Amino acid sequence: MVYYDPDNTQLPADPDEVQCTRPMWRKFVRSAPSSYANSLAVIDWKSEEAPTVDEVAGRLRQYEESLSSSLVSAVEKVSQDVRQLKEDISDSPPAQTRIAAVRSKRFSAPERGYRAYTPRGSLWFYLRDHGEDMRKWDGKPTSTLRARVHELQGKTAVKRDSSRKNAAPDSTGQPPRPSERPDRTYDPLEGTSKSFLQEVSSDYDEQD
Repeated sequence: MVYYDPDNTQLPADPDEVQCTRPMWRKFVRSAPSSYANSLAVIDWKSEEAPTVDEVAGRLRQYEESLSSSLVSAVEKVSQDVRQLKEDISDSPPAQTRIAAVRSKRFSAPERGYRAYTPRGSLWFYLRDHGEDMRKWDGKPTSTLRARVHELQGKTAVKRDSSRKNAAPDSTGQPPRPSERPDRTYDPLEGTSKSFLQEVSSDYDEQD
């Protein structure tokens, strides 16, 4: 019992009458949960002003209620922050990542531009740069993005070959007049080496 003083066994047993002595308090603190013990251990009072056991019990109930309320509020706040963070991450495009300067020297400028991203990020920004509605691709697996990129790359290769044939000089050896030159749309991956495409494809497979 909290109001039992081992040094004074003659004390009354009524908690409204018994003062909470130091031995009683030390015994109680030692039996308290570790989350409360450190805070309770610093509580002290003068011997002549010692509260009764009933008063101490009331103070402890108030302390527990205030501590529990603060703890619940803190946990709820952390939970809300975590949920908001997850939503922000899911709504944002893949983040850029740094690549080694030595590797970037091996590729052309368009290749280095797409290599600045993660494998999924490369697919994402390639589709965006080629006029795709990215809302349609949000949440799609990497394999689906990769299939669409390969499809666009095939169309780009066919278009490039056709443009080169149309731009060939005539039999007189004269270049075509400005009005006869075919319109060409700049492709950021035009001239992309096969080794680059193969390496990016292998990165996508490892990512999956």
